[in-house]
Amino acid sequence: MSEKKPSTMDAVNKRLDEVLVEFFECVGELYQEQADLENIMKSGFLMMSRARYNMGAKSVGVSQYDENNMKASKLVLVTDKDDDDYVDKMFELVNTNSCLDKSLIDPVSEGLRQRKSGGKDNVETIGSENVEQSTQNNSNNTKNYKDPIKWFGVLVPQSLRQSQAYFKQATDSVIKVSNLKSKVIHLKAQYKTLKKEKQLVTTQ
Repeated sequence: MSEKKPSTMDAVNKRLDEVLVEFFECVGELYQEQADLENIMKSGFLMMSRARYNMGAKSVGVSQYDENNMKASKLVLVTDKDDDDYVDKMFELVNTNSCLDKSLIDPVSEGLRQRKSGGKDNVETIGSENVEQSTQNNSNNTKNYKDPIKWFGVLVPQSLRQSQAYFKQATDSVIKVSNLKSKVIHLKAQYKTLKKEKQLVTTQ
């Protein structure tokens, strides 16, 4: 037992160092991505204010669209990845039409999700209430899709198009931030477990 103890302790210490380094790298990426997201949002709102100034405040507002008939063009795909005692939630932004795939539909569920056991990934889609009806209307929705920017007219100023582009970019950035936060939580839990394992090895 005494011969195996040093090698086990070395392995735990090595793994602790690796997890700690990865944690701080991930935190650095998270802070940078959050700063980028803040700048993107500021630019989006700035371009929107310019568009409202050029077109008139009443020309770019809630009176230009019907909230009851709005349909999401993007969905968030949530994947639970099992890694030993840890469960990572990973987020992915997908087009609504591409997400309506038979491989992701669980006939037992009302939503759009995939759940597998035996260590495989669990996939769940947020934002779908009636998959069967959505699948039947999929082709119709594709044909009837209208660029939201056309709610405000055909010849809209370039500032409004730039605002739309910034907010689309912000949506992608939010997904990156969510994934980084999920990874940080995972690494913290992993580090705590390794610390407990080190204590057990020390007492042996």
